Amino acid sequence: MSILTCAALGSAPLENLFDRFGVSLETVADGTPIEGSWFGEPEAGIIRKRVIVRGDTPVHSAMHEGCHLICMDGQRRANLHTDAGGDYDEENGVNYL
Repeated sequence: MSILTCAALGSAPLENLFDRFGVSLETVADGTPIEGSWFGEPEAGIIRKRVIVRGDTPVHSAMHEGCHLICMDGQRRANLHTDAGGDYDEENGVNYL
């Protein structure tokens, strides 16, 4: 089974999608720790309105964390670091998106 990585996809598709919702994509260099990663590397991290990825981050991880940010209001984003929190309805919505 092959998993699509952020390096293979390129940053433009994720940047274009997230930008519509006031969310930014931050790409760190390979081998650099991913701040804000709940599941650990290479999974995406979230801090405030940023989704943080590396080349080996799976695209589905970036999308999942980005969709949490899309579901949040500004106040939640302002205090966000690593743990999206949210409830079952949000998690279901994020998984659907």
